[in-house]
Amino acid sequence: MTKNFIGYAILSALIAGSLDIGLAFLTAFIKSGASADLVLRFVASGLLGKIAFTGSDWIVLLGLLIHYMIAIVFSFIFFLFYPKLQRWMKNKILIGICYGILVWMVMNLLVLPLSKVPAIVFTIGNALVGIFVLIIAIGWPLTYLAEKFYSKKQSSET
Repeated sequence: MTKNFIGYAILSALIAGSLDIGLAFLTAFIKSGASADLVLRFVASGLLGKIAFTGSDWIVLLGLLIHYMIAIVFSFIFFLFYPKLQRWMKNKILIGICYGILVWMVMNLLVLPLSKVPAIVFTIGNALVGIFVLIIAIGWPLTYLAEKFYSKKQSSET
């Protein structure tokens, strides 16, 4: 892995992570009037459990750090596999849709059940909103940024 790859993947994670958390704040506010503080405490509750909702303000920062760490992991995975994905699927919009759905599935079927977050009632509406947010905030931006990175890399190699 080159330094350029790592830097670009981290920058992409910061962009996608910021879009994702921004949309999480917006959808939580629209659905229930929840504040950004509460959203970040919910993220931190995955690690800390119920204490995240009553603890000090540093927990909000911990929630933000956890969020961006997750974004970095998903971005690195995407950047590593993007050249293969590109060969399998020529349609970049479809790649972004599929990755957004995959991220939703991993988070909701694996990560959240294994974490300490409070139980969330599953509804189709919430699932569709969550998937849509991840396609818009993670799938499509990462596809665009990975395409940009790999096309620059190929043009500099020729």
